[in-house]
Amino acid sequence: MLLCKDCIVDAFRGGALCEKLHMKDTVKIAFVILFCLLFGCKKHNDEPVPFRASFQGTINNVQFYFEQSDIYRWDGGVSFMENINGTDSAVLSVESGLVKIQYEPVWIIQNSIFVYFIEFIPQDSLNDPPYLIPVPERIFRRVFSIDDYQYSFIPSLKEGVIVNWYDSEGNKWATGRDNSWDSIPPAQPDYSNNSFSIVYSKPMTIQPGTYYYQQEVHLIFNCWVYNNKGDSLYIENAKLNTIYRY
Repeated sequence: MLLCKDCIVDAFRGGALCEKLHMKDTVKIAFVILFCLLFGCKKHNDEPVPFRASFQGTINNVQFYFEQSDIYRWDGGVSFMENINGTDSAVLSVESGLVKIQYEPVWIIQNSIFVYFIEFIPQDSLNDPPYLIPVPERIFRRVFSIDDYQYSFIPSLKEGVIVNWYDSEGNKWATGRDNSWDSIPPAQPDYSNNSFSIVYSKPMTIQPGTYYYQQEVHLIFNCWVYNNKGDSLYIENAKLNTIYRY
């Protein structure tokens, strides 16, 4: 064992002085460590963790898990139509999901999930012109209330949700027709064995000049999806954590 100069000198004085010096050093080191734990780490913990959308579920007995990354990017959109079917109602369709695109040898959407929310809104509940955005914030937030939801087959006829899945070959499978020119599924499905719920919903802060509203939403669902021939796949125990924007 190595001895410091103070230890050698102090050996002739019973070791009391050196013991005190080393005790002071130990207390200083302990104080520094405690300070770093309380204040140095606190700054790190206060830094917000960027939200990353994610999906997990079993599709025809095959398990999938992916999250927002360089390979899977978040994607979303909004469509809005007034006076649908000659009525005094408007329809809002808000889409969100995770998409993977294969560019070579051909461009296809691959192993990707999207969920649409369709909401009917009375015309007299909309913002009056000259507002740039017709849907009030309270109505947008209401679309994503924590609750159970029904599935919609044709958005212009019934509000609800639509789930789209694109398989590894780029084939589209859906619970309903997400636009007026679509023919998938070819006929209205039986939704009696399907389920869909929002289990978490929270407004998110947005950067000025980007979007008007933004909501973090966690979804759980089980459903049958269909291709253009009427063939089906079963999506089971699905969880999609994503953001809806307007």
